[in-house]
Amino acid sequence: MQKQSDKSEILHVSRLSVHYHDQKSVVRAVDDVSFSVKKGQTLAVVGESGCGKSTLALSLFRLLPPAGQLVSGQILLHGQDLATKSEKYMQAIRGKEIGLILQDALSALNPVLRIGTQIAELYQHHFRDDRRNAKRKALDMLAKVSLPNVERTYTLYPHQLSGGQRQRVAIALALACKPKLLVADEPTTALDVSLQNGILALLSNLQQEMGLAVLLISHDLGVVAQMADQIAVMYAGRIVEQGPSADVFQLPVHPYTKMLLEAMPRMLPGQGFKKTYRISGQNHEVPDLRNLPAGCAFAPRCPLRLPACSDILPTETAIRSNHIVRCLQSGQNQ
Repeated sequence: MQKQSDKSEILHVSRLSVHYHDQKSVVRAVDDVSFSVKKGQTLAVVGESGCGKSTLALSLFRLLPPAGQLVSGQILLHGQDLATKSEKYMQAIRGKEIGLILQDALSALNPVLRIGTQIAELYQHHFRDDRRNAKRKALDMLAKVSLPNVERTYTLYPHQLSGGQRQRVAIALALACKPKLLVADEPTTALDVSLQNGILALLSNLQQEMGLAVLLISHDLGVVAQMADQIAVMYAGRIVEQGPSADVFQLPVHPYTKMLLEAMPRMLPGQGFKKTYRISGQNHEVPDLRNLPAGCAFAPRCPLRLPACSDILPTETAIRSNHIVRCLQSGQNQ
């Protein structure tokens, strides 16, 4: 496969597969996944817990646990295939070319180091700044994420900050070295609604200012609706539908996508909250990633399944411009 020709394309992932191995089985956590993210664009990867979203995020950083293995595919960052790079190369670009925000800032931050020290160390490591310059840059970054009294915040430990403030520090850490790609893995899950909105607004403003490409990992379709330009729907390690945000929300094709949207809480005028739809089989029909069926993994839960769905693995079908789906009934579901 040739390297990307689109200069605005920051990340291009092609046919990526990641497996976890133990003594008795293989878990296919990410299976033949492809997507791209351009400068200034947000791609949201959505799906239920266990569908492979976080494994996908970790694989981009080559930070898989010992049992995890990147078995095939390419991860092109600015045309460089991270799947083939050494650990020394990855250490040089983590934080500098690609940033990561995790959902729980308290566990992501070092509890025994002051906030300022954690940010300043990035400038000392990646740019060889002296302490004075590193501190100046760290204070500037704390101000950029709208933290109050940055001189005092610089001296505090993570436990001395509120949840929203810690998440702003996590954003400052992820963006301190001005990476071109930001991976945000459930960045607002641990926050209440008011704090969540503030964090989303901050991320949106910083994305526009810095021209960031953002890969947003989320199960919260409300957050996705606010942030995403493109959406990739994952199920059992595979992307089953992918397209522009407006298309996926307004014209979903795959039955799983439709059911996810039906399960989204919403307020109806004069009626209160709409009764949400529960996806069938949540307790006993979620596929075992160690023993995936030959056909569509969603078939056991799908109300529209055909006999062939259990035996034939759907291939990608183009529904409209930049909108693809993996479903044997894709032509009937438009």
